[in-house]
Amino acid sequence: MRKYGLPKSARLKSRKVISALFTGKTHVFQYPFKLVYTFVEEPDPTSNVKIAVTVSKKRFKSAVKRNLIKRRTKEAYRIAKPELLHSVQPDDGWYAMMLIYIGKEIEPYAIIEHSMKGVLKKFVHAIKSPVVD
Repeated sequence: MRKYGLPKSARLKSRKVISALFTGKTHVFQYPFKLVYTFVEEPDPTSNVKIAVTVSKKRFKSAVKRNLIKRRTKEAYRIAKPELLHSVQPDDGWYAMMLIYIGKEIEPYAIIEHSMKGVLKKFVHAIKSPVVD
């Protein structure tokens, strides 16, 4: 397994799991990202964290701009992923995550990378110490 890769097996594609993401109330936020996540019980041998990236068509009309943001976001995640996988090691399930870009303008890559590290740290902290309602 490549340490810094982002293979297709690590991407979230299941409509069932994606719809389950938005029924729960588990999310973390760090501008310009909102990370919505859920724990999925069924084991997946390919990856213990799967991710999807989305950018609002309402805020960014041009597909070129949306794709630029998605490319920057995926690259920042790809660089931060080894540290995340070191912290997240579920025994019998995996986490599904959706990164939602909520910024109003295109941020430089340095800000996206810094925010990605921050939002992933908040995610790890949230799953290590869950809040009881």
